[in-house]
Amino acid sequence: MTPSSKLPSVPTSSIPDDHVVVGVIVGVWGLRGDVKVEVYSDFPDRFVQGNVVYLDGERSTITNVRDHKAGFVVGFDSIPNREAADDARGKTLTIPSSNLPPLEDDTFFYFDIIDIAVRTTNGEDLGTVKEILSTSGNDIYVVQGKSREVLIPGVPEY
Repeated sequence: MTPSSKLPSVPTSSIPDDHVVVGVIVGVWGLRGDVKVEVYSDFPDRFVQGNVVYLDGERSTITNVRDHKAGFVVGFDSIPNREAADDARGKTLTIPSSNLPPLEDDTFFYFDIIDIAVRTTNGEDLGTVKEILSTSGNDIYVVQGKSREVLIPGVPEY
């Protein structure tokens, strides 16, 4: 089971029900309204000039994009200047879930795994998946039970 998208900790009130988060604006870049975007997607080709994303539910077209550290510096038609870019800090970038790419067998998006129930092969309820930690070897599922937290490695043996 390999998740294919990161799941951020963002307020869900700004996310339309049929959308998934692909990034968040984390800062301002320059004077022309470009912003730094932290990407929560394993599909960076969604961040290309002309593509449409939604900023806190409002449709916006990408006007320019370039790599920057672990994310991108992006220009949007809805952010014309530095002041608007400053106001956009913290906004979530979403896309309709119908725009998600197909996945390979036994591959899931993080948001498909979060909040699912976890049980042992004997039927013991361990809790629900609350977080997924990405490590160099494998993902680790953080399962919150009634009285404790359990960490389960994302490997076939488990």
